[in-house]
Amino acid sequence: MKKLLMVSLNDHVAWGGSEVLWSEVCDTLLKRGEFEIGISPRRWTDSPAMITALLDAGAKDYRRSGIKEIPLAKARLNRLLPRSRQFTPVDDCFNGLTDFKPDLVVISLGDHNVGAAWMTMCRERSIPYILIVQLVKEGYFVPSSSEHFAKLREGYLGAERILCPSYDNWHLLEKQFASPMQNVVIINNPIVHLAAIPSYPESQIANLAMVASLNPNHKGQDILFDVLRAEKWRKRQIQVNLYGAGQFEAILKMLAIHWGLKNVFFHGHMALSDIWALNQALILPSRMEGLSLAFLEAMNCERTAIITRVGDSERFIEDNVNGFLIKAPQADMLDEAMERAWARRSDWAVMGKRCRLKLCQEIQEDPVTHVTNLVCNALG
Repeated sequence: MKKLLMVSLNDHVAWGGSEVLWSEVCDTLLKRGEFEIGISPRRWTDSPAMITALLDAGAKDYRRSGIKEIPLAKARLNRLLPRSRQFTPVDDCFNGLTDFKPDLVVISLGDHNVGAAWMTMCRERSIPYILIVQLVKEGYFVPSSSEHFAKLREGYLGAERILCPSYDNWHLLEKQFASPMQNVVIINNPIVHLAAIPSYPESQIANLAMVASLNPNHKGQDILFDVLRAEKWRKRQIQVNLYGAGQFEAILKMLAIHWGLKNVFFHGHMALSDIWALNQALILPSRMEGLSLAFLEAMNCERTAIITRVGDSERFIEDNVNGFLIKAPQADMLDEAMERAWARRSDWAVMGKRCRLKLCQEIQEDPVTHVTNLVCNALG
């Protein structure tokens, strides 16, 4: 039986939108029973439910702690050995490669500038690998004189396939590595399909949902706060509801207090149906995106969006027709888009229905089936 190793290098949060695709593909393959599956995400104190479910279903555990350790038996031997012969600590980062010996590796990247070591080790061992690139950072060039640049460039060019959720990310990869990436396949992330679309909430207050990890470097919450502190937005009947968590939660709450934003509320994680039972539109002033899963799910729930022109949002949003594009992640550009949206708020329900129609036109193939088939073909 051939072996597949699934690696996730999303090491900054325990779970996020970028984890859904690889884990659901893994789940599908485990149910088929055609291959032996190993998984190598980071080890968290509180293991995400999906990771626990995959291990319970039979996936081999190669989670990475990132901590250098000495196995217990060797630690005991060290007490008897002279210092010059003692075992030294090693980390468990690449155990999935060295111990599992896979026939194919799928590496899911939450950041396009990581993973060079994994790609290099796969090539050195003649193990084919597929890259899932969930985010290519605009403007984050690696110095071309560095060894890291050379390894990344070789790694991308040496991949069996590079799976990108947007044409924008494909373009950025070619630009940043000055190379044609002819092995790219455009894929989609799986979205949650509710049994029923939440009814459009009729309310005097315009409720905008920002469904995103609390990371202003990525999602731009600070840009939104900067706009909302203007007197005109303070006086209007508008409420912004933030959903999600992240390492910047405390500073964002401090910033909201600092600017006295009475119309900003932090809700943590909530069910998709509950979010869209309250909110009439999505707002997402991201500085960078692959293709936001929250954006696709909002469209699927017939909600319009005010969203930055990054990560293929233009493929789904026709400005002023089914949503509102922010020209750039800057406060003045966001304010301009919000003004246009505010003037058209009576049309949001209709625009939301257009969003869902556009989504159905653009995404017709099941994303998990698509990527599962790509993986199976690579395994032969």
